[in-house]
Amino acid sequence: MGAVPSIPPATTGATSAGAPSSRPPRRALSIRELPLGERPRERLKSLGAQSLSSAELLAILLGAGTAQASALRVGEEMLARAEGSLRRLAMQPVAALTVQVGVGMARAVAVHAALELGRRLAEESRDAGAPMRSPRDVFEAFSPRLRDLPV
Repeated sequence: MGAVPSIPPATTGATSAGAPSSRPPRRALSIRELPLGERPRERLKSLGAQSLSSAELLAILLGAGTAQASALRVGEEMLARAEGSLRRLAMQPVAALTVQVGVGMARAVAVHAALELGRRLAEESRDAGAPMRSPRDVFEAFSPRLRDLPV
């Protein structure tokens, strides 16, 4: 994968020692302020979806960030809450995703829908009607459906 541009978080206007500074708080760098070659949509168009990180793909789904964080930062934070796992992200209820600042019900539903499409795509890898002749065939046919069930 290519290098993932990390957008610095907004600062609070405090010094490293914790004392208030005389500077106003700095806002987060928006995706529009990134060079064209580092923006997720442009990277997807020029390099293909497989070249983007999961956070960049989430940023494209989210569409926009907040005043404090870009869509890329919100995507990074969503993944971090799921310990970096899309599988764990997909297992969270929609309401749990809305705890993340910048993710309302509509965005949480869109993320869940996209993850479900990915799951369904994984299930389609086997030709419908193809005979199952070995335990391996059964595993390949049913593992995408069963792997996320709670134990």
